[in-house]
Amino acid sequence: VAQNTATQTASKTATAVAQSTATQTAQKTATTVAQSVATKVATETSVVTATEVANQAEEKVAEKMIALSDGLGQLTDGLKQLTDGSIKLADGITEFNNQAIDKIVSIVNGNVKDIAKRVEKLQELSQEYTNFTKAQDGTAKEAKFILITDGIKVKEEKEEN
Repeated sequence: VAQNTATQTASKTATAVAQSTATQTAQKTATTVAQSVATKVATETSVVTATEVANQAEEKVAEKMIALSDGLGQLTDGLKQLTDGSIKLADGITEFNNQAIDKIVSIVNGNVKDIAKRVEKLQELSQEYTNFTKAQDGTAKEAKFILITDGIKVKEEKEEN
């Protein structure tokens, strides 16, 4: 009986120890494999994702660079048009100055100043002249003259081209 009990106890203990060892080994193996697989999958996924993101970013940057290049071309064209227009405007202002303003200034500084002085002097003389006929002293005197004359003609200066 003792031998039989010892055999049964040994068999039960061996089975229990074997099951416990097998369970622990399976758990450790499963954990190690799971960690290894998870690490490998995470690494591969991150590489693929990073590559896709980089490719998309590169495409977007390339598109924006093309748009920027086009915009800079349009800006350059606009600046050229602005420069050409500024040159035409400056030429036009110079031509206007030469053909109109200089003539007006010449007339004002020359003939008109002389005429203005004459008119002023005539006005002074007309204020002093109060009697056309001999009026008695102490009476109100006033004389007015109406003259009709031809207009004053100004000689035009010819420009040399």
